[in-house]
Amino acid sequence: MASPTAKQGKDILEARKLIEVEIVKDVIKYATPSDFDLLKKIVKSEEDNIAHEHMVEGIQLGGDFHLMLAKISKNETLEHILKSLIPQTSLVIVLYENPDAPKCSHLEHFDLIDVMEKGLIEEATNLMHQHIESIEARLKLNGKEFTSDLVDIFKQR
Repeated sequence: MASPTAKQGKDILEARKLIEVEIVKDVIKYATPSDFDLLKKIVKSEEDNIAHEHMVEGIQLGGDFHLMLAKISKNETLEHILKSLIPQTSLVIVLYENPDAPKCSHLEHFDLIDVMEKGLIEEATNLMHQHIESIEARLKLNGKEFTSDLVDIFKQR
């Protein structure tokens, strides 16, 4: 998908809500302390990049966090699906994010790690659902369509 429409952006995020709510349940089941340490390291790097206004790198690290959750879940099918959705989501964010929107995904990621580490399944699934919804809330998916593609945007790094 070279240039997702706003409708496709909404569809991608809806698919991620369905998939990632299930992934966090398995993360709670299978994650080791070293898995949680790795997740924290990824989110710390995400936070540092956002703080230094390296937005593309921050977005990519946010995607890496979600991909690592899928890997930890041990559900190879959901991991494979998410591997196709994450780059599409990154492109949607780059194209449609409201420039005035707060860049706080890393805070939500830290909160999610905390509740998963505690084994709080219901709270973790609710947080993941809210997290994907907060991504969508930061996007302007009812306006202008864009024509850039993923390769062009990410080669600007």
